[in-house]
Amino acid sequence: MNFNTYFTKKNINKSYEEIKKGRLTTGIDRISRRKFEKNKQAYFDIIYRKINNNSYKFTKYKQILAIKDEYNKPRIISIPTIRDKIVLNIIRQILDDTYKNIIRNDSVSNIIKKIAIDIKNYDYCFTLDISNFYGMINHNILMHKLRNNTKSNKLHNIIDLAITTQTVNIEASSKKEFDLINDIGIPQGVSISNLLANIYLMDFDDKHYNHTQYSYFRYVDDIIVFCHKNKSKAIRQKMINELTNNRTYALKINAKKCTYNEIFKNTFIEFLGYRIYYNSCISIKDMSIKKFEKSLEKIFHDYINSKEKHIKGNKEYLKWKLNLKITGCVRNNIQYGWVKYYKLCDKDEVFYKLDWLIVNLIKRFKLGKFLLSGNNKYIGKKFSKTYYEIKHNNSSLTNSKYIPNIDNYSIEKKCNILSSVCKRKIDTWSHNQINYEFDKFIFKSIRELEQDLQGIYG
Repeated sequence: MNFNTYFTKKNINKSYEEIKKGRLTTGIDRISRRKFEKNKQAYFDIIYRKINNNSYKFTKYKQILAIKDEYNKPRIISIPTIRDKIVLNIIRQILDDTYKNIIRNDSVSNIIKKIAIDIKNYDYCFTLDISNFYGMINHNILMHKLRNNTKSNKLHNIIDLAITTQTVNIEASSKKEFDLINDIGIPQGVSISNLLANIYLMDFDDKHYNHTQYSYFRYVDDIIVFCHKNKSKAIRQKMINELTNNRTYALKINAKKCTYNEIFKNTFIEFLGYRIYYNSCISIKDMSIKKFEKSLEKIFHDYINSKEKHIKGNKEYLKWKLNLKITGCVRNNIQYGWVKYYKLCDKDEVFYKLDWLIVNLIKRFKLGKFLLSGNNKYIGKKFSKTYYEIKHNNSSLTNSKYIPNIDNYSIEKKCNILSSVCKRKIDTWSHNQINYEFDKFIFKSIRELEQDLQGIYG
């Protein structure tokens, strides 16, 4: 791996084009996407020069608080400047290329499929919850693990700078606060965080995956192990000792969130929002369904009670919100949405019940005149049809006529959404401004889809 071959002027520009596909949230330097665009070549030159002479420094990350629910403290999300996002994206490329054949990174779908098979082979299972995983990662241990697989001092130095850069409140006025460094944990929200977290536990995963005495699975900070009851205590304690040892991982286990369950023929286990039965049937956790039902109800509450001009009385806005919630969407070749996440569910009853719930919410909020057909069915999309589309036509979703692919939207389609859904006056807008405002709107819409899955993963 040659560090300098990644930080060429061509690749710096390419990195910017990649991150520009999402919403470029302004960092603490207050340089917006528009301002950056005007002087982007100058910024590219600064990155190239400072990276190559080893003088590059990250600007402090802007702090944003993400509220999980009313029972937990908000997560601190770190927002880099646009210039730093370019650099971090290239570091991610380097790490991806270095670890793609080394690191284990199972998707939720693969984990749930494997659990559905393994649940029959054991009579006991337990879960381990790592407390404040990202916030407790030890820098010295992490850097030692990186040096075992990468030999570039430049890479080590730039990663060390990235993880020690402090995250601060934008209103912070104390110079002392700005001068501090982050001496433990890795910032959540930057593009290399998930990769670094997986690298940190890579040796632990390798040791326990494919073990002959038990089955081990991990997704971010959630671990589940299937074993035989007479050996469960020893296996569990051994793992806890490894994870909490100050020389190996220096992490903490949240005992209150750990579970221990015997497995019988009529029982089930719950993991990552799924419910998996002994007979390998896959369903959805009750709490996940209830949480989603509340989010559907909230759409109607917000519509009825909103004081914003583009929402109050805007039927097109309500239909957009409902339909996107039902189908999810494809953006940058990535599928988003609640139904997409739960595509492994074997039973379609839950999706028909959600269709029924939509109709009942429409009636309760007295919106049937423009949302229900003559036979009292919602005139928009359906959860049941979305589930079928994802379940049986998963490989062709980018070309689905039912699930919207935002990447294929024409400028006319974007104009229609901005004017009818967002109530924006776009008559004098250029194509660049239309694309910019539409991207902002879609970014917010997708972020709301992702909020439905908060607390389930990552």
